[in-house]
Amino acid sequence: MPSPPYATAAIPYDRLTHAGETPMLRVIRIGQALEREGHNLEARTLYESALRDGRATTPKEAARLVRVIARTFIQESDLDAARDCATA
Repeated sequence: MPSPPYATAAIPYDRLTHAGETPMLRVIRIGQALEREGHNLEARTLYESALRDGRATTPKEAARLVRVIARTFIQESDLDAARDCATA
């Protein structure tokens, strides 16, 4: 069953910030934790919001977010969406 295009609920928890952690690294850390727990949609929503709201401050960080967004689609076996995301 395909997932909705956005998370229906807020991210279920918030992790404590580690010393010296940038907002971008915090997004990646929390997103990966969500993915490990099987919450791909919530992780993707977090990554997409970070891409839109400016937490990705360099092209390298934006590319990293696009890659992890594509990975969430791959984990859901939505290869067409992953390909579209990767080529965007």
